[in-house]
Amino acid sequence: MVRPENLGVKLEQIRHYGKLLAVFRPCDIQTLKRAPERLAACERFAYLICQSAIEAAEMLCKLLDLPRPDTMAESFEQLRIAGVIDDHLCASLVSMVGFRNALSHAYDKFNHVVLEDVINNKLEDFNRFIAAVSAKRSDE
Repeated sequence: MVRPENLGVKLEQIRHYGKLLAVFRPCDIQTLKRAPERLAACERFAYLICQSAIEAAEMLCKLLDLPRPDTMAESFEQLRIAGVIDDHLCASLVSMVGFRNALSHAYDKFNHVVLEDVINNKLEDFNRFIAAVSAKRSDE
């Protein structure tokens, strides 16, 4: 059973990892590659922010009694259908599921340019997700 306060904790985790990643802005992947410990930190924080957003989406789906998603990406689709997030944000977050999977399973083939893009251009999408979920929670 999912409790509403657990969703709040998950949203706070997203904020936390977003702040940790924002420290690396502006991100230049070539510079990060020369500092492997910083690159590893970025990879880890990026994985954790994505995972936290996925878990928050799954929790909200349960709290809203939405159909059970079959995949991580489908959680965001269910929230889009329910009007919690818009099409653009849904597409961005669905792509973050693929990014998270690549980080998790393809280290030797991982395209670090994508990591650079996430840090430089996609962190605001996580903030928009937090705002949308928080607004939905206050409606209830």
